[in-house]
Amino acid sequence: MLINYFIAAGIKYNMRPLIFISNDVSDNYPAALERAGLNHTYTDYESADGLLIPGGGDVAPCLYGRINDNSVLSDIELDNFELFMAGRFLIKNKPIMGICRGLQVLNVFFGGTLCQHFDGHNAEKDKQIKCTFYGRFRDAFGKYGIVRCRHHQKVDRLADGLNILAVSDDNCIEAFTDKNVLAVQFHPERMNADGDKIFGIFKSFFS
Repeated sequence: MLINYFIAAGIKYNMRPLIFISNDVSDNYPAALERAGLNHTYTDYESADGLLIPGGGDVAPCLYGRINDNSVLSDIELDNFELFMAGRFLIKNKPIMGICRGLQVLNVFFGGTLCQHFDGHNAEKDKQIKCTFYGRFRDAFGKYGIVRCRHHQKVDRLADGLNILAVSDDNCIEAFTDKNVLAVQFHPERMNADGDKIFGIFKSFFS
């Protein structure tokens, strides 16, 4: 996806794309980017070639027009920063990936809403989920697959214009896409870099 950007900017192909991670929440994210052959930064968003919005606490419900009835660990300053970064990178036609909370941030950015608690799920323990894949995910991974999740919220109303890539057997949107946007509710950064094809979305999306 970044190849045309490199050509336009006159950047040599052998330079590794620099991905801005919007929150230093876990070492898993930079480690996954490194394994995928990508560089990362927590500070230099001006020079970054792409944006990664990682997991974390719940998006403040007031940002999607709801009162708080089940949201925890919200940080509205971080929410506003990540929403601002999403707009900044989209205006510059640079790719954005959202993971877990990042998917929820992006759905809110585009005008969608969130379900504040999803029975049978929690944010403290991993859960293996069977998904049905669509679009480019079906082309890459087949019709069905297993993903690793850790969340207690999910998309309620998907924002207009977003295209679903994965839905779990318990009816949670696990991935969606738009131009220059890929968002997943599951955690590819904690999947096996050698044994799980889904880990490859980092390199295929940002390279």
